[in-house]
Amino acid sequence: LTTSTGLNTQKIKHSVRAMDYPFDTAVIIASMKFKGDIMGNFFLIFPRHVALIALEAMLGEKVEATDTSAIVDGVAELCNIITGSAKSHLALKHIKVLFELPKTYLTLPMAQSDVGYETGVWIEMHLTTQPFYMFVTK
Repeated sequence: LTTSTGLNTQKIKHSVRAMDYPFDTAVIIASMKFKGDIMGNFFLIFPRHVALIALEAMLGEKVEATDTSAIVDGVAELCNIITGSAKSHLALKHIKVLFELPKTYLTLPMAQSDVGYETGVWIEMHLTTQPFYMFVTK
C-alpha cells in the first residue's frame, strides 16, 4: 500500500483467531479466494474513513465520502494490488497461487457468511496512524 498511496503503512500486530472484530464504524471489505500450492481466503478490511484516505492518496484526487460504489471499487483494487504483490513474492519461492476476482462486502457479518468463523491470521495494520486489517484463512 505504501507504493500505491505514498502513505506510511506498517504492521502493528497479528494473532491467530476467528474473523470477529467488533467494529464500531462502517467498514468496506474486499476478499479474494486463492488456490494452487496453497489455498484460502484473503480479506482486506478498511473502516470506511480509512478507505477514503487510502483511495484519495492512491488516486491523487478527492473521492466523495457518499460515493459508496467508488469506495468499494477502490478497496477491491487495493485488494488486487496486495494479492498481486503476494503472488509475485510467493512465485520467487516457487509457490504457485491463483487468485479469484475480488468480492466486496459492506459489513463483517456479510463477509463471515462466506468464510464462517474459521480461524485465520488477523493482522492489524496502520495507514499513517489509522487502523485497517487483513485476515488470511487456510
